[in-house]
Amino acid sequence: MRVTRLTQISMFEIYSKHERGIQLKALSALLDDYPEILTLINMI
Repeated sequence: MRVTRLTQISMFEIYSKHERGIQLKALSALLDDYPEILTLINMI
C-alpha cells in the first residue's frame, strides 16, 4: 500500500514580496540578530 504524505511550506520561512512582507522579514532578521530586544519589549 502506498503512503500518501502532504508536505507543507513553513509559514516561518516564506515571506510575501509586498511591502509588509519585506518589513516582516527585516524585523525577523533583526530579532534573530538581537534577541535581547524581546527582553526589553517585555518590560513595557
